[in-house]
Amino acid sequence: AGFAYANSRFEAGTGDDTIPRALCASLATCPTTGVYSANIADRAIPRAPKLQFTAGATYRQPIGSLLGKETEIVARADFSHTGKAYTDNTNTAFVGARDLVDASIGLSNETWSLRFWAKNLFDKQYVSYAFTTFAGSGAGSGVTYGVLLGDRRTLGATLSFNF
Repeated sequence: AGFAYANSRFEAGTGDDTIPRALCASLATCPTTGVYSANIADRAIPRAPKLQFTAGATYRQPIGSLLGKETEIVARADFSHTGKAYTDNTNTAFVGARDLVDASIGLSNETWSLRFWAKNLFDKQYVSYAFTTFAGSGAGSGVTYGVLLGDRRTLGATLSFNF
């Protein structure tokens, strides 16, 4: 199991002078010429969720001899939570929180193991990363947000040998 809490914020007096006009107008008084800037003090640091935690459990059950070796069934489940994270310095957009479950079941002994597994077992659709792009620099400038989707359910099998 693991747990992390981080309330990461910009310090007082921190400014961002990379703000495009379209975004600046919603955050601060924007000059008609020159660099657009916004005070981002006390805003959350981008891509740093406040809360993350994981938990996992393994169950083992001996089933007797298989191919001359004492063998056991091994089942495992893992849960992970990642909290909401903002995508830019101004905290105008964010990637939502997500909960994912991975699981596996298989046979194992001192010589070999065979495991069937699933990542993102419940096929949760989620955004794993988001980014901001700025178009233009004048009155017609705009802000767009792009996203990368997280991996969908993945199924597989692993056969391993100890020698």
